Amino acid sequence: MESGKTGIPFIDAHMRQLNQTGYMSNRGRVNCASYFVRDLNIDWTWGAAYFESRLIDYDVSSNWMNWHMQAFEIYYTNPVHQSLKYKANDFIAKWIPELKRIDDDRIHAPWLFPELLAETNYPEPIEVYNKWNRSIKRIKDSVLLND
Repeated sequence: MESGKTGIPFIDAHMRQLNQTGYMSNRGRVNCASYFVRDLNIDWTWGAAYFESRLIDYDVSSNWMNWHMQAFEIYYTNPVHQSLKYKANDFIAKWIPELKRIDDDRIHAPWLFPELLAETNYPEPIEVYNKWNRSIKRIKDSVLLND
């Protein structure tokens, strides 16, 4: 997780940014916390402690409340949907150099395209969840329209 190699580009780009700069946007913090707690079932206190050790703008209240809220109170955020919604193509390309040459929506879910994944040296996802299917279909449809 901390190395930015989950196989989910939106998450990995944020984690790599955090590890290299000590910074992560609020959107990244919320999405990473949601993914780690709700998808990977990582103890939220571990995530909060890890972010505490990395963030240069660390604030105890904001950090621990964000993680607590993601664990117990706030709705789930789908990282594939969020990546598409916020048009994170350039952000992903910047922080994940192995995906930099992908210039369309395949960058959000490269595991859908085995030939592409083989060329990138980017890991396959730890797991792909059914709750991502609608967003995955949007990526497939987008690629088909552009071919």
